[in-house]
Amino acid sequence: MLTNEVAHRCIPLLTVLALLSVLALLGAPLPAQGEGPPAAAGQQEPEAPARAPIPTPQSLDEVKALDVSDFAKTLKERSTDELAAALPAWSRLLEQAAAARDRASAPAERTAAAEALDRVLGSTGQLAQALRASGGDADRVLQRIEALGEEQRADAQQSSTSGVTLTEAMTIDVRELTSRLRPLPADKVKEALDAWALLIERKAREFSNAEIAVIAAEKSGDTAESDRLNARLVDLRGELEALQKRFAVVIRQYRNKGADPAEVQRYSAYSDSVVAPLEVSGIRSAWVQAREWLLDLDGGIGKLVGIAVDIAVFMAIFIVFRWLSKLVGGILDRSLGAVKRSSALLRNFLVNTTKKVVVFIGVVIGLGQIGVDIGPFLAAIGAAGFVIGFALQGTLSNFANGVMIMIYRPYDIGDVVNMAGVIGTVNDMTLVSTTVRTFDNQTIVIPNSKIWGDVITNITANSTRRVDMTFGIGYGDDIGRAQDVLTDIVTSHPKVLRDPAPTIKLHELGESSLNFICRPWVMATDYWDVYWEITRQVKERFDAEGISIPFPQRDVHLHQVPAAHA
Repeated sequence: MLTNEVAHRCIPLLTVLALLSVLALLGAPLPAQGEGPPAAAGQQEPEAPARAPIPTPQSLDEVKALDVSDFAKTLKERSTDELAAALPAWSRLLEQAAAARDRASAPAERTAAAEALDRVLGSTGQLAQALRASGGDADRVLQRIEALGEEQRADAQQSSTSGVTLTEAMTIDVRELTSRLRPLPADKVKEALDAWALLIERKAREFSNAEIAVIAAEKSGDTAESDRLNARLVDLRGELEALQKRFAVVIRQYRNKGADPAEVQRYSAYSDSVVAPLEVSGIRSAWVQAREWLLDLDGGIGKLVGIAVDIAVFMAIFIVFRWLSKLVGGILDRSLGAVKRSSALLRNFLVNTTKKVVVFIGVVIGLGQIGVDIGPFLAAIGAAGFVIGFALQGTLSNFANGVMIMIYRPYDIGDVVNMAGVIGTVNDMTLVSTTVRTFDNQTIVIPNSKIWGDVITNITANSTRRVDMTFGIGYGDDIGRAQDVLTDIVTSHPKVLRDPAPTIKLHELGESSLNFICRPWVMATDYWDVYWEITRQVKERFDAEGISIPFPQRDVHLHQVPAAHA
């Protein structure tokens, strides 16, 4: 009985023990092939496998896939060492997000970058708070998170009041900013002015902190860190000056709305006080100053590139219109050249004027393309033209007479003329003067006002000329014989034209001679050759024929008068 009772009571206990043994065997790791039996009692058990590290996304896109609630639960289960090991990676990701926000320029890009930074701020803040709660050092990261949070709130406030974020505030075009502010009433401009003042203050505080860091690095003798901080200081100064220039635009718009001059002066004084000259010592001074100018957001390389692009655009337009002026001038010159008896002066005037007008249009278009206001430029040209015209009345008189010569064409280049007391060949013609080369090779420049107001004789205007000569014979000579000799000489000369026929007649009974006129027609270019050759031949033939050529003489008759008687 007793045995059965004991057995009855022990069976459940033994069953429980058997089940526990089976579970223990199933949960224990099986020994690998070749390994010995499990450790004997009393030996140290092997360590449990390490847990997976805290999630640390490698890019901002991976942050979107992170479950915030699961991430918070994970942090609660981690030790201080694990939290401290994960914090540097998240800090780097935080700076990456802040840099992406600062680089963004388009509104959509800024919004996306700000949202990404908010997510990184939240997760990094959870990690830092968990580290601090477990006794770790997270103060520096928490300060950075707080500063970036203030920047996010400032950006949101700035965007809601003035319509721009900090990044846009440093790069917005001044003309665009002026256009945004112009239609706003004074109270709205005042709100924008206060928002810009907050941005100035924030950037000035960042600049001051950088200056303090530079001073500390120089005192410690860390040259590499000092150079790095100096470079950062130059960047911050450029950003601060860019903000200051645009802040001045807002101040000016506020003053234009009728603001209190004292209040406007207060804002201006604050703006001037936040930018101090860089105090960089040592051999790095020249480099830092040069780098400051080169990296200036509104100057330096950017400005040089802008100027170079503007010059390139202007020169390209100028070259195209210069080529176009030559093309149009050449077409016009050929067209006018096809017109019979067209004036060379008129042709040159129209061609040169057309070229200059085309080039002038190109200059005006080029100046407009690079942003130069051509209105004052054209007004200045008009005013200068009035003053110059008043000062150069004489020259303009010559110009007006030159226009008359160009229209009526009394002579042209290459013509032999007699004008203003000068006989010679026209070498050059302008709207101001005419250049004549005399037969003894003198070059004489005659103002057009002297020419048009006097008699103009164009000797070679026609292709043929009549040579007028007079020859005298004595009263005792044979008139018929003399006429035959003259006719033979004239008609036998090779350069005398047969049509019109020459005229040889007894013209007058002179005081000392009988005068024959001899008028052959010749080509204009042969005038003097014929004149000189016939004159010589007449003398030789008259001598051979015994015909005299009398010279002026006077007969004096003396009458003797008897003396009167006393």
